[in-house]
Amino acid sequence: MGKEILSNNMNYAFQVEYQYCALKQQRVDNRELLRIVNNVNNKKIIEAWGKEHVEALNCIDPINCRPMYFKTQYPGMVIGMGYPHQTGKATGEIQVGFSFDYVTGAPYYPGSSLKGIIRSVFDQAVGNDLYLEYITDVLNEVSDRGTVIQENVKADIGDCINNVFGHAHNAEVTDGTGDIFYGAFVIASDKDIIGMDSITPHGTDPTKNPIPITMLRIMPDVTIAVMINVRENKKLEDTIFDCKTRKKLYQHIIEDFGMGAKRNVGYGSVVETVYTTK
Repeated sequence: MGKEILSNNMNYAFQVEYQYCALKQQRVDNRELLRIVNNVNNKKIIEAWGKEHVEALNCIDPINCRPMYFKTQYPGMVIGMGYPHQTGKATGEIQVGFSFDYVTGAPYYPGSSLKGIIRSVFDQAVGNDLYLEYITDVLNEVSDRGTVIQENVKADIGDCINNVFGHAHNAEVTDGTGDIFYGAFVIASDKDIIGMDSITPHGTDPTKNPIPITMLRIMPDVTIAVMINVRENKKLEDTIFDCKTRKKLYQHIIEDFGMGAKRNVGYGSVVETVYTTK
């Protein structure tokens, strides 16, 4: 299959050329796919693309748009599993989708998914004391306003949700002051960026012999830039949820809850890291 996968664009190689091999020739070579997507040229493209994004965000706001950098932990990160990919024509083919940026081909975690994970923690805190206590503890660690008590968090969190994420019946903030979630982008790795993995679902019968499902994953020790424009909001700047504090809170949520799919079995774990564009 080697001659059919020629593109250095990860997205095109996976979504088009790999699919062609499965559909037209009914055979795939997963090792060749990984060799192509992990080559030196792709790593250079990803690093250059990451630098361009950082510079673009600095032009918008060098303080509030500054990326947060994380490094993936074992077993890695799974993104885009909901995208269709399986053809059913080739033995051993990768059976679930993966999220790549369409233009550059680099692995990309959409802003809507990033926003959803962070918002879910805020939403849970409205009616769940454990989540409310978690946010209170983090605020006490990162806030410059002194001791934060849980009653104040409970009183202010509803306004924070409405002004930052949007009302429950409307996902968007209509006055244009909500935070902008651009997403998370792979920007560097000294090793392979993409690898193979399998999951073995048992379904409703725990005694059933599972059939492995093959998938792609972002490998451990890959640097990811999380890009969020945490904007000043007049309704929140005098509260415990001012923009400076929110950004620190977002960082803790990402580290504590992870990103991507299959987080309940360990995927998506990240830790903060330092990264300097070359």
